[in-house]
Amino acid sequence: MVEPDARPGPVPRRPAVRLGRYQLVGRLAEGGTSTVYLGRSLGEGGFVREFAIKVLHPHLDPSLRARFLDEARLTSRVRHPNIVDVVDLGVDRGLDYLVLELVDGVDLRRLMLTRSVPLRPSQAAFLIATIARGVHALHTAVDEHGQPMQAVHRDLSPHNLMIDRSGRPVLIDFGLVKLREQAEKTQVGVLCGRLPYMSPEQAQLQPVDGRSDVFSLGSVLFELLSGRLPFGDDDTRGTLERLVACDTTPVVAALAARFPGRSPADVLGQGLAEIVLACLQKDPADRFASAAALADAIEQQLAISGVDLSALQRELADIASAACSGPVALAAPTLPRGRATPARRAPWLLALAAGVTLTLTATATWLALQPDESLHASERTAPALASDASLSPRPAGTTRAPAAEPAPTAITVPVPVPTATPPIVTPLLLAPEPAAGPARSGRARKRARALKPNPYSD
Repeated sequence: MVEPDARPGPVPRRPAVRLGRYQLVGRLAEGGTSTVYLGRSLGEGGFVREFAIKVLHPHLDPSLRARFLDEARLTSRVRHPNIVDVVDLGVDRGLDYLVLELVDGVDLRRLMLTRSVPLRPSQAAFLIATIARGVHALHTAVDEHGQPMQAVHRDLSPHNLMIDRSGRPVLIDFGLVKLREQAEKTQVGVLCGRLPYMSPEQAQLQPVDGRSDVFSLGSVLFELLSGRLPFGDDDTRGTLERLVACDTTPVVAALAARFPGRSPADVLGQGLAEIVLACLQKDPADRFASAAALADAIEQQLAISGVDLSALQRELADIASAACSGPVALAAPTLPRGRATPARRAPWLLALAAGVTLTLTATATWLALQPDESLHASERTAPALASDASLSPRPAGTTRAPAAEPAPTAITVPVPVPTATPPIVTPLLLAPEPAAGPARSGRARKRARALKPNPYSD
């Protein structure tokens, strides 16, 4: 999810940064899982088109990358004027990026914080009804096989809603969308989304469907009408408890105080208050059955009040244009280091390393198998090795009957003949002792005694 921090505007000349076939101009927004850049596609004859390029932060949990790909897959299947359009998806230098339509406008959260005059009830109603049409298109999207994807947005809030300069409301972010086949991917016990806008079932980690998004749209509409959220505006336990209880008595009181019924605008407000209460029911079965049904109810209420929808869109266009007046310089488009990939070693380097290893191993083996000059022998047979235990010293006062001792085969100890080249050794030769010293000479004498003919071999 991304928080906008700047609007496109003139940027100082700096070295070009490229991502795939796009040139990055500056940073538009940054969030916990991704960064959005202003990008350009250049073509022949001076062709230039600008996009919003969403780059996933590298080195995140693999499940976040899977969610990023699901977002791209879903938005590529939805065609609706109130849903941001997806242009491209790619990977470059280990960075996953999503190329989106650049919405030239203002997000609803920034508009609510900076605008001194709140939106009129008719303007707020038109905005939510239009977004609800796009949300319904999201809920009814099908995959490439024609099967319903059963998508649920789960993060509908003013942060993810924009109004462009033509007055068109647009849903711009799908980072927490849940698809039908994601049931087994969802991590148990993890709360996704902004708590003040969640439905009670989402806040309790229960299964959700499209009616959960209807609850969130009702929360946004209540905030636009009253200036506050229905069950709390922070991520605290108190907000969670009020949300789970879902007592709408304070909601009714706040709307009644906002629209006392003394003017035609209050009449519209009272009709919208009933729609809000229908959205904010604890039981999903008591809400509107779909986002389309919510949009129908709002548009019917606007028609009864005699509101011109085309005029409302023009008013929203003027509001968005005024909020976007004045260019803002964008931050430099610095890309993070991509995901690390295993380095590919050259074949000649692997062959050289193997050759050096074999040479060192052969040299160490040859040195280890050299005969000990203090032992006048160059090889030893298996029976001689087996007789070491019988020739070890015995404690004082003990005797051993010759009859009980086995009679090993006689040992022949060849004496090496001096030659000009190192003697040829066999795999049965003993390893050499450590460097010369008192311990070495003692073991050498013991071996010399062991190599003498066995006294019981006659």
